[in-house]
Amino acid sequence: MLRAVSVLRLLLLLLPSLAEEPVEPEMTVNVYEGPSMNGGACPSVEDTILKGNEATIHYTVSIDASSEAGEKGRVLQTTVDGEPLEITLGHGEVIPGWDHGLMGLCKGDKAILVVPPHMAYGDQGTGDGPDDIPGDATLKFDVEIVSVEDGRNEEQDEEEAKEMFEKADKDGDGKLSREEFNSLFDEQLKDVEDEDELEMIHEQLTNFWNGQDKDEDGFLTLEEFLQSSHFDSDPGYESDPQEEFDALDKDGNGKLDKEEISGFFGDLGQEVPEDFWTHLDEDGDGFISFEEFFAEGDEFEHDEDFNDDEEEDEL
Repeated sequence: MLRAVSVLRLLLLLLPSLAEEPVEPEMTVNVYEGPSMNGGACPSVEDTILKGNEATIHYTVSIDASSEAGEKGRVLQTTVDGEPLEITLGHGEVIPGWDHGLMGLCKGDKAILVVPPHMAYGDQGTGDGPDDIPGDATLKFDVEIVSVEDGRNEEQDEEEAKEMFEKADKDGDGKLSREEFNSLFDEQLKDVEDEDELEMIHEQLTNFWNGQDKDEDGFLTLEEFLQSSHFDSDPGYESDPQEEFDALDKDGNGKLDKEEISGFFGDLGQEVPEDFWTHLDEDGDGFISFEEFFAEGDEFEHDEDFNDDEEEDEL
């Protein structure tokens, strides 16, 4: 799975989460090394994982000792001896446990995430093979945050998905046959040598197809194809900006003060980055408005001069 990076990029763009509709989160995050260890603050906002950021991580996932399913302690996947994984947080692209557990961590942090089934792969798991994640498994992720960068927004993701659709629609009839859909992945799948891995990918593609073909006519329209391109396939975690803001606005006055912002980071086990307030409080009134908080629709969007370093971190 870790070798087929280009296939995974397409799958991450398209595939809906396998998680069941979540209940109240019950996960733990223990930072054991890095800037935010023991509640420390990240050096800067640009080193902090926030909604919409792209993060490069190394991880090892195993069955947690508290799991009711699977062989406790068994390692399922790891990137440690290979390439790190690039992900986007906060759009439902990854399991809810990562979307919530990695939020607020710093570049350089190492942490243990214990993720219950409803925030991972539910009662379905990823399959029945020896290397698959069993259903109802509580997972332990040992993660290292290698780099943090500004991420793509949902409009960019939709545009990319539209381009994929148009490329695959060979006959230009405005819908994809299964053959046309499969052609999107033909080139990338040539690089996958492991038969179990290849079978897993084909199973995921079939799951995506069946889930998107709402009218079961054997074709995907652009509307059907785009249903998960916004990463909204997990209804329990569909975000509402106003609801998110209101949840932080404890006194209900329509703006956030420093105490309320500190409470937000405190819930993540973090301290407020030193330059966080300067970059969000654009009018300098000592409060953060809804518009400032969700500047241009992206939570914690940074100023252009905030991204001077364009070089990617290398291991």
